[in-house]
Amino acid sequence: MRTNKMLALNHIYAIDENEMIDDFKKLLMDTLKNKPSNKALMLFDFSANVRSTLGVSMNDHLDELSEAATLLQDEKYIRFEDGRQGGRFVRGLHFDDYFDKKIEQSVVNFSVGSVSGGNVQIGNNNSLVIEQGLKSLIDKIDSKDIPEPEKEVAKNSLKSLLSNPTVAAILGERHQEYYHYFKLKGLTK
Repeated sequence: MRTNKMLALNHIYAIDENEMIDDFKKLLMDTLKNKPSNKALMLFDFSANVRSTLGVSMNDHLDELSEAATLLQDEKYIRFEDGRQGGRFVRGLHFDDYFDKKIEQSVVNFSVGSVSGGNVQIGNNNSLVIEQGLKSLIDKIDSKDIPEPEKEVAKNSLKSLLSNPTVAAILGERHQEYYHYFKLKGLTK
């Protein structure tokens, strides 16, 4: 009885080829990310990883694996090198871009009870709140009645924040606009 249920589950899972392709892409990239950058992922080792992580035999899903690898290779995230021992995956020229892209595409869900204040915008991929907040902060630092060295310390803290690769990835395309604005305000040189 239990074997029949397992076969039915495997059959349902195998029907959704797109989901399997996505699973292979994620597993390939995550497995390569966890290896030293100068080490290859042997196809044989990946097969064992597929079995333990996805619970399926890689040999039963070679078409989906081939499609996943082709999609990743077309974007230059990985390279597949055919060899006598069955082949291997290595990091491609744009390997790190895959993970940066994932950060940009991530969605944050939150609940809003009540909102008050100016310049509020709610939704995915919006930057008004960040832009207005940062510009307002710079203007307030400039207008604050404090010694210039303290203003410089505050501005340098913001400069450090904007220089952080994670912050730059989150701000995305707008990062250059902020950087230009802050340059005009004396935050950057």
